[in-house]
Amino acid sequence: MPPRKQREIGRGLEILHEEFEDALKEGTAEFKKRGRILKIILFGPYAKGGWVDEPFTMKGYRSDFDLLIIVNDRRLCDLRIIGTRPPTG
Repeated sequence: MPPRKQREIGRGLEILHEEFEDALKEGTAEFKKRGRILKIILFGPYAKGGWVDEPFTMKGYRSDFDLLIIVNDRRLCDLRIIGTRPPTG
């Protein structure tokens, strides 16, 4: 993966961890107090080395990062706790 893409995914992971911590820090339920990200798995085109980055072509397509986040309690899997898409820009 090119260095620029490595930096992008690195920043995305920082944001993911920050948002996860923010979403749980005010929780009173014990499972939220103990909430942890156990593993983050990159899959899809970036994991396989077949991503597309052609923003200036007629289609203007760019592959996104596909991430699977494993947490320590299934009750933390509610997508309303953390947004489903990272901020753009």
